[in-house]
Amino acid sequence: MIITLSFLSFLTAIVSAATGMAGGVLLLSAMSLFIPFYQIIPIHGAVQLTSNCSRSYYLRHKIDYSKLFFYSLGLPLGASITIYILQSYINETIAFFLLSLLIFYVLFKPKKLPSIKLNLFSWVLVGLITGILALTVGSVGPFLSVFFINDKLSKEQIVANKSSMQLMAHLIKVPSFLYLGFNYLEHWKLILLMALFSVAGNKFGLIVLRKINEKKFRVIFKMVLFAALIRLLYKAMS
Repeated sequence: MIITLSFLSFLTAIVSAATGMAGGVLLLSAMSLFIPFYQIIPIHGAVQLTSNCSRSYYLRHKIDYSKLFFYSLGLPLGASITIYILQSYINETIAFFLLSLLIFYVLFKPKKLPSIKLNLFSWVLVGLITGILALTVGSVGPFLSVFFINDKLSKEQIVANKSSMQLMAHLIKVPSFLYLGFNYLEHWKLILLMALFSVAGNKFGLIVLRKINEKKFRVIFKMVLFAALIRLLYKAMS
């Protein structure tokens, strides 16, 4: 199990680095075949923390730190709301369905309808919602992706900013699940190996990213986001 999941961590990290998203969702799905549900999100978060940390470091010069700052202000509030208020009431099906609607709007909206454009303070709200999703759904990539379908951003900027924001989301998971009683030390071998393999996968994936044409990247990004939409709808209905 450890060897299989470590290899999958390597492959999904390549996908995330090369396309900007979907690797975390794919890894989360694969882990569900081997690990009990209540262990998946905390272990996945610890692995993705390292994965996004390495990807953010490799692309650190492309990060918009002002957006990251305001986004990070909302994360602890979202996590706190989940722990103290919503933990027993959140309906995963509703979360998946609402996220699907948001992605559908971004991908298929008519040209006359407005695109999603945020001022700096609005990123606090994005962080708050991400903090809630991080502890309930586990993967926040599809949600964050809708704010980066922007022709003004290069492919490196898209991957860099998404990775840094996912890094902060996974960072907030660790103390949250420690507070809820999850024992990370029981799974340290699995977490360590998966994390190391993800770092190697990111290095390889960024080599692929640099060779992809900008227009092709945007097409691939939207295709992967559409695949995430189908998966979310499937999860919501099942």
